[in-house]
Amino acid sequence: MADGQSWYVNTCADCVYMDLKERCKYDNSRAWCSERRDYYPPTDRACSSRFKYDEARTSSSGCYLTTITHEILGYADTCDTLQTMRLFRDEVLMKDEKYQNLLLEYDVVGPVLADAIRKSRKPKEISRFLFDTYIEPTKNCIQMGKFELAVFIYTYMVEELKKFCGIKTVTFDSTMEPTGKGYLKGSGFQHQR
Repeated sequence: MADGQSWYVNTCADCVYMDLKERCKYDNSRAWCSERRDYYPPTDRACSSRFKYDEARTSSSGCYLTTITHEILGYADTCDTLQTMRLFRDEVLMKDEKYQNLLLEYDVVGPVLADAIRKSRKPKEISRFLFDTYIEPTKNCIQMGKFELAVFIYTYMVEELKKFCGIKTVTFDSTMEPTGKGYLKGSGFQHQR
């Protein structure tokens, strides 16, 4: 890798030892870890020796579509846009082998993109642009049954976001199974900057 960094989906926020509601009174960006008995950023890479995975907690931490739509712009997690995208993922993309790499890429880069958007200088402005320019048009194409156009618009957005984050390549290995939710069932992925 160009800069020697690897990014892993398993973050402290995904671990059952982290209490996301218990925040440091001096630094609200840190949450309590009962295993390490200290406050840590939920976005830190999880401790491999102590990490306890909780699938129920990962649904939004690595999903930049949810980060943009729900977390930053304030739409309900059950809004029409997110529900349409999730249904499309589950009923079309997950059931078609030709979309496996698209889903794997989402799982690999999703947490990095979500974190970059959150930490950007203008997260609300960036999110509004992405929502209006890419996410809503993708949803509209899905609802009209124009699935290939929806995939094209979405793919273009991902390429633009990867440029924004400086991600040049994304690699997968054969042990990975896509979820399309911003985290992986397998291990051993990386991206290069």
